[in-house]
Amino acid sequence: MAEETTPAPADNAAAAGGAPEGIDPAVWEMGKQVYETPGGCITCHQADGNGLPAAFPPLAGSEWVTGPAENLIRIQLRGLTGAIEVKGETFNSVMPPSVTLNDEQIAAVLTYVRNNFGNEGSPVTPDMVAEFAGEKGQPMLTVADLKDPSEAVEEEKPTTVSPEELKGAVQGSIPKADSYLSFPGGIAAIVFLVVIAGAAGKLLLGKS
Repeated sequence: MAEETTPAPADNAAAAGGAPEGIDPAVWEMGKQVYETPGGCITCHQADGNGLPAAFPPLAGSEWVTGPAENLIRIQLRGLTGAIEVKGETFNSVMPPSVTLNDEQIAAVLTYVRNNFGNEGSPVTPDMVAEFAGEKGQPMLTVADLKDPSEAVEEEKPTTVSPEELKGAVQGSIPKADSYLSFPGGIAAIVFLVVIAGAAGKLLLGKS
């Protein structure tokens, strides 16, 4: 009798049809529905996100999909025309704007494609889409209007000090013994000045 085997788990939740970790399941489901609507995204980019060779660019592994979310939002609102290079291949087609989708639907479908087909990207929120409301009705974009897909947001990193640097800074703030010896008259002169200062203080207190 053949030994029963347990199917290997999916590589990620998206492969199994569910929302990946960190993505709201409701947003994921909405994005999936928008993507798979007949006549929508799925028509050109296909169910597997690989597009159609020489016609429509892939979303799977696309540097434009996982790059700045601003690009995708603006493309959804204004559409895109002209040549664009994706994964080393040039495509020259037209993507019309998504005039029938609201901010929530646009955010959901962009979150879906940025975290599906092997992609990993930050979620897109309705507020992010709303920031570009002024783009609606504007002429179609070209690649020249978009940010470089490899552009990364530089996060401010807290300044860190190594133990060696901290030790050096502390030691540097403590006067060395030879600094006292370099005082004119040496240690004896310093002691003399301290005694004089103490005596002067007593005289002042006595007069008050």
